[in-house]
Amino acid sequence: MPSCLPNKNMKHVKLFEQFLQESFVVSQYLIEQEILNIDSHKKKQLDIILKTNPMRDEYHTGVRKIHDIKTLEEIVTDTKEDDLITNPDFGISAIKKAIETKSILVYSSNPIQNGVFVTPSKMEAQNYAGMGKVYSIQTSIYNIAWVDSIEGVFAKP
Repeated sequence: MPSCLPNKNMKHVKLFEQFLQESFVVSQYLIEQEILNIDSHKKKQLDIILKTNPMRDEYHTGVRKIHDIKTLEEIVTDTKEDDLITNPDFGISAIKKAIETKSILVYSSNPIQNGVFVTPSKMEAQNYAGMGKVYSIQTSIYNIAWVDSIEGVFAKP
């Protein structure tokens, strides 16, 4: 502390330091609660997936355990932008918009219900559907148990 501060201001400085410390503790608590909420949500999604469309092998991409589920924000945070998987009809700007609005249009070659693989790329869904129908739904980004930036499993708790 600078010695030029009068003693009466020391009380204010100490109160401010206490405020900062308490703010830090509250912030840490809120972060921990958010992590618990995310983990709880992922656990609910895993339960849905295991009941509706469990993976029966170890070589296909999918959700087998809670650590296989990501949020779209986690994928973007944990992946360099150049390494994000995109398609011509679903690029970086679309990913950012989905995160900003918390909403996304997803497609599938199957009617969309819990346990169905979905993609934000209509082109990708058409590849899977072949000559069949492509289904779509506008939903919250949190209703998808994301595997990567271009695919996930619809799992709405």
